[in-house]
Amino acid sequence: MLYYDFKSVMAAKGVENPYTWLKRKGFTHYLAGRIAANKAQGLSTNQLEKLCIVLGCTPHDLLVWKPSEGQNGENHPLKVLQRKHQPSRIKQLMKGLTLNEMKAMEAALLKLRKEGEKGKALDD
Repeated sequence: MLYYDFKSVMAAKGVENPYTWLKRKGFTHYLAGRIAANKAQGLSTNQLEKLCIVLGCTPHDLLVWKPSEGQNGENHPLKVLQRKHQPSRIKQLMKGLTLNEMKAMEAALLKLRKEGEKGKALDD
């Protein structure tokens, strides 16, 4: 079964109140409610694109594949969409860090972002 996992991506992005956040980003009451409840099926490609833009992700990040009962997914191309674990929640991880550890984490994140921007520039 192929399905969307909005909650995990939003949690990983630090979105604490998905409905309110989506409304502020211009989503309708109805669609924001469906996405926040993780029940948005049949999204149009325009809606999916807008969601990916505001979340800074790809459809690949939002989609999860769970093989149906009795289905062997070992060699299936959709296997890349299987999730072994959910994205970590940065806020939970940060709670026990010392100030020096937080500074080191910030430096590592800035380096990672810079490397990602270099990669994007090379793709253009």
